[in-house]
Amino acid sequence: MADVVTLITKDHRELEKLFGRLRKERRKRPELLEQMAALFIAHSRAEEEKVYPAVAEEAGERQEMKHSVQEHKEAEDLLRRLRQADPES
Repeated sequence: MADVVTLITKDHRELEKLFGRLRKERRKRPELLEQMAALFIAHSRAEEEKVYPAVAEEAGERQEMKHSVQEHKEAEDLLRRLRQADPES
């Protein structure tokens, strides 16, 4: 079984690829946004439920983890706005 850091890094790289495709493949933007949203939401929930509590406890990074949760919320808001935007814009 892959370790958590490897899985997180893999998700980050996949999201970067999807962003690249989003820029280039205008006709596929609605489909790509749905893929991005599904991956991002699953990823962020797993981090918030499993990784962040451990980091906050073990490394004493409670404030940093709160900040990271806020960044996830901001990213989800951006995804919602992108889904509502004109795919050609």
